[in-house]
Amino acid sequence: MKRHGLLLSLIALPLFQTSALDLTPRWIDTAIDSVPKRQLYFADGDKKFMLSIDRETEVAARFGGTNFRFPKFSDIDFLILPSRLNPAVPFNEAKLVDYREAARSLLPPRARSVETVEEQSNPIPINQWKSFRVKLRFTMDARAYSQEVTFINVNERDQMVVVTASPERDWAEATERSWQILRSWQEMLPGDEAGPKEN
Repeated sequence: MKRHGLLLSLIALPLFQTSALDLTPRWIDTAIDSVPKRQLYFADGDKKFMLSIDRETEVAARFGGTNFRFPKFSDIDFLILPSRLNPAVPFNEAKLVDYREAARSLLPPRARSVETVEEQSNPIPINQWKSFRVKLRFTMDARAYSQEVTFINVNERDQMVVVTASPERDWAEATERSWQILRSWQEMLPGDEAGPKEN
């Protein structure tokens, strides 16, 4: 099926800043609970943060981050990207205009009739993360879409952007799949690594 290019035109590239947390996909062999597994992770200096994916998920580097694709639902996009903002830009009313503008900048160029459907403070109840989410609805090529953009302060210096987008008909599937991946985020502990093989 032809890729529709739903998210992030090349115009969006300057949005992203360099970060100590590297959100491009890497792989390592692990032996968690004595079960061998090829594990996706992000690097932060000497730390590694693992994410779990299933066999129905494809992973590729994109825009300095990671794009997750689901062949059974080819119109769903899920991305984890570095943010052009950072934790020093607080999630308060004075600065929310910057986050709203950044969220809209991630819409596809052909998006029309854009409306903000919902805004949420701290919608991610894991890892003591602070976050802010904007949900947008729009039309493109005569079809209705939704897109959620969530800004997450991972630590005191790094902020990432999590983007979920799909046609309205696939929205429940899109949010479930993206949440299952994001909620699996955990730091790799000593002894989890199985051997020296690493990309």
